[in-house]
Amino acid sequence: MSTAGRYVECRDGLRLWVEDEGQGPATLLLHGFTGSGATLQGLVNGLSSTRRFVRPDLLGHGASDAPADPAAYRIERCLARLEDILDHLEVETCDVIGYSMGGRVGLSLSVALPERVRSLVLIGASPGLAKASDREARRLADDAWAEGLLSRGLEWFVAEWMALPLFATQSRLGEAALSEMQRQRLSCRAEGLAGSLRGLGTGSMPPLHEALSDLNQPVFLVAGAEDEKFAAIAKEMGQSIVNAERLEVPGAGHAPHLECPSFLNPMLCRFLDRVSPVQGNGES
Repeated sequence: MSTAGRYVECRDGLRLWVEDEGQGPATLLLHGFTGSGATLQGLVNGLSSTRRFVRPDLLGHGASDAPADPAAYRIERCLARLEDILDHLEVETCDVIGYSMGGRVGLSLSVALPERVRSLVLIGASPGLAKASDREARRLADDAWAEGLLSRGLEWFVAEWMALPLFATQSRLGEAALSEMQRQRLSCRAEGLAGSLRGLGTGSMPPLHEALSDLNQPVFLVAGAEDEKFAAIAKEMGQSIVNAERLEVPGAGHAPHLECPSFLNPMLCRFLDRVSPVQGNGES
């Protein structure tokens, strides 16, 4: 599988780093907060070698630009950059796999630009917060995280973030994996993560609950069985999406693609082969 990493300059002048590898139907992979395209390498390795994988580092993450202005991270600008990437790579339509924050972005892309999305896989993701009071509370909480990050430093933030109960099940991955996760997060830039918290956090994004029933693409809702909050969210979303199927991954928490890849990857392959069959090389 050939790999080519490059910067794509978007319409607003900001640059995103994008890994583009393989041939066949295109799949856009969207990472979670504090991650990068590189953190989804396991999905690339575990899925079909006859597909094309496009992995951008979202703004403020990885090798992409990291401006200080939170407005640069807002969802409408994020989606415009993804559209620019697809245009630059001459990808007309793609399957989208998004994890956590990347899942919210992928869902937003499916709603805003449905003609560009063949199918959607959401891993540990939500459609946002329906109540305005909940959004405001989350916005204030994310702002406090951002303030702490900028005032107390990246090492403090990474230690506190990795200690959240949401990620407790990842301790089973072992010290080597946890050390690599820590190293990757410490390679981020404080201003980029702070901007992402403030501009692209759940409290800042418009809720998408009312748009779920309008989705026509096949949607695969994945959550770890031990991630009770997001498993419940996936179940609720599945009741609103016409063409949805749902999977709870046993023995996994918030990141089943990291915690149980041997179980999840074959399921993802079956889904993609059904909704986006490989008909030969060179497709997009």
